[in-house]
Amino acid sequence: MEKDLSTLTERQKTAYLLREQGLTLKQIGEKMGVSKNAAWEHVHAAGKRLRALAPEEQRGEPL
Repeated sequence: MEKDLSTLTERQKTAYLLREQGLTLKQIGEKMGVSKNAAWEHVHAAGKRLRALAPEEQRGEPL
């Protein structure tokens, strides 16, 4: 599934891409200059937005 990252804010996109690279939330927070909790918020918001935009058959089961 190709994701349209253009719908994300810059912070969401950065956090999401770092998470896709396998970084931990702590590492993402350090790279972005925010707390681990703020990093989680950005990653979570990005995932939520991308899932909402995905075609229904690609959404899968809710977490």
